[in-house]
Amino acid sequence: MRTFTRFMMVALMLCPFLTSCNSEGEDLIYDGELIERKDIVLTRSEQEMVTNSNAFAFNLFEKVRDDLAEGKSFMISPLSVTYALGMLNNGADGQTKEEICKVLGTDDVESMNAFCRKMIDESGKLDPSTKLSIANAVEVNQFYKLYEEFIKVVKANYDAEVENLDFSSPSALKHINDWCANHTNNLIPTILESLDPASAAVLLNAIYFKGIWTNKFDKKDTKKEDFTLSSGKKKVEMMHQKDRFDMGVNGICQVIRLPYGNKAYSMTILLPLEGKTTSDIISSIIDEGWYIDLTLFPTFVDVKLPQFKTESRFGLERILPSMGMPSAFDGNTSDFSKFCTTPTFISQVIHKSFIETNEEGTEAAAVTATTDIAGWAGPTVVPQVPEFHADHPFIYIISELSTNTIFFIGEYNGE
Repeated sequence: MRTFTRFMMVALMLCPFLTSCNSEGEDLIYDGELIERKDIVLTRSEQEMVTNSNAFAFNLFEKVRDDLAEGKSFMISPLSVTYALGMLNNGADGQTKEEICKVLGTDDVESMNAFCRKMIDESGKLDPSTKLSIANAVEVNQFYKLYEEFIKVVKANYDAEVENLDFSSPSALKHINDWCANHTNNLIPTILESLDPASAAVLLNAIYFKGIWTNKFDKKDTKKEDFTLSSGKKKVEMMHQKDRFDMGVNGICQVIRLPYGNKAYSMTILLPLEGKTTSDIISSIIDEGWYIDLTLFPTFVDVKLPQFKTESRFGLERILPSMGMPSAFDGNTSDFSKFCTTPTFISQVIHKSFIETNEEGTEAAAVTATTDIAGWAGPTVVPQVPEFHADHPFIYIISELSTNTIFFIGEYNGE
């Protein structure tokens, strides 16, 4: 019989908007015109990666949502999980590799690696007024040895730090948690409560975002107003402004895009129409797909959006097997023969997130999701002075404009 050693994959995500401070604490102040937006140019295979990554995003979102108590606000970074799985897939083989590829929606590991490298290199350079960084690390128990080819690939494509630690020492746990704190501007100070001395390695990914609204909300217009819950109503701090935004309406929801900075990143909000729910929105996306929205039109809109702050923590070791990769978590069937010289399997996947919105910006990622959901009823006629009042549960997506890559997706339910 083979002796298996567990390893832990930690998918860590953060979307912080700390008013307008960058990760070094300096103010993000730009006088006059914002610097012109840049685009990320993808190859055809890389653009297919985005399509597959976004499909994975909604599938993961639905699974996590089903696993939560009804009515609970939450957020995930599917891109963070994609990075962790992408690194890991370079160490997999056989059935395990096939399953991970199927979950990610691609069997082209090299193209996945190239896409991840390009997003690391370019996503943080699109808008000087927006802070976005992607970091990866592989922390290795000093008593185990990773294959040199795996180390070479994750360093080259994921810019991953690969370090040997004594997992039996308290300093190893502190080092891992400090890494998380340092790469999330201390918004997620810890990711692990303990570290198993028998584990072979910990894989880490961190995504940090901080953006300022292109059109800021005025604090003097923020007032306590009702937010409708399934159990009644509660008072929330509701921000308010009237300005021109891209907006559309279909048979399920209103859609509005709130950009950050030079509009390289934005938050797209999907607000259910009367008689519809956030479940209806997700079901339609899962069934029909998520596409660039060609039916959003620049419109002068009366916008109300609550201030909100959400912190989430998930264990994905039940969810990922149910999505189609069970062998990776089974010591009898896992095949990470290109990862470690000792047979291994995944024991735990932890995902943490943090998001906050206020008048200055959003504690979430900024990706322009100018999108539409195929199969919905066609766009209705937008009133002359439409209202977009997010006073009941809604879905929000932070994405990047030129590639349509989803960085964060969440649901706000007032709780």
